[in-house]
Amino acid sequence: MRLLGTTLLLAMASPLVAAPSPAATSGRWTVEKSPDKVILRLRSDPPAPPLYRDSVAFVIACDVPAKTLHVRFSSRSKTAGQFVVRFDGDPAITYGKPTDRFYDPEEAHRLEVEDEEATAFVARVRGSRRILLRFEHLGRYTEVTFDPSGLATVIRPLQQACGLPEAAAPTKALAAAAKTPRESVSGRWDIRETFSTIDDQPVVVARNQDRPPTATLVLRCQEKTIEAFFALNTGLFDANEKTGLVRFAIGYDGREAVAHDGPTTAGFAKAVFLPEPAPFLKALPTHRSLTFTYTAYRKTAPTSTTFDLGGVEGALRPLLAACPSP
Repeated sequence: MRLLGTTLLLAMASPLVAAPSPAATSGRWTVEKSPDKVILRLRSDPPAPPLYRDSVAFVIACDVPAKTLHVRFSSRSKTAGQFVVRFDGDPAITYGKPTDRFYDPEEAHRLEVEDEEATAFVARVRGSRRILLRFEHLGRYTEVTFDPSGLATVIRPLQQACGLPEAAAPTKALAAAAKTPRESVSGRWDIRETFSTIDDQPVVVARNQDRPPTATLVLRCQEKTIEAFFALNTGLFDANEKTGLVRFAIGYDGREAVAHDGPTTAGFAKAVFLPEPAPFLKALPTHRSLTFTYTAYRKTAPTSTTFDLGGVEGALRPLLAACPSP
């Protein structure tokens, strides 16, 4: 009984602490308010499988005592720090810093706008109808979109807490509708021509499947950069633990193979890239077949597979038109 009375007296003497208010919603936005913080969250649009399985959260937060604004995107997958955002049809803007966050469980899932850029970033969001986010996930680009409509009805508490200026309603036109991809076949090559969602530049991807299907040879022009790489359909490459490079060999027309060391995708070795794609592309039309030799993860014996290069001239034509200087 004495214990209970002491507890009650202590509770009565303790200062009252305001609990965070329940999250309110407007459209796809949720709002959380407490004496110390005001947080707005927006989930990305439903993904288009199989490009990306998890949604991404866009977070705008105000540290009320410090009147400091923080902006970030939170991913369920590990990222590489730097990211690109496109507001409607405006030119894309790069944010963040390129860092190796893959082994930091706290930082690896955050894409942060620098604090000095946060106010301008929120102003762009308030004047936009669509936001495109691109970030690097395991060495590959991942893109998600956000519909920021409804922000005007929930931003007032954050605006007052951090002293944000008023913003005009969105007046910009949305980015032009994506052009229909063009698909074609040249010999053993499947070719897909489309346009970048970031800068509207042409993107050309030519794929060649070995027989039986164990690996894919990919030639790609994206954002005026040519890449050539081999990707395993199942399993991983055996990468060097110190350098992260993958040792592989390429031989033409049954002749002796030449060894190479190439970089792989970040996080796990699903694909290995030719360190110098230009000489590789120039050599392809002069041969009929290519033998690719590699060692798979946790395997001791190398594996060889052969690609039929028939039709490579037709595959290179749109690729070199989009990226004329490999």
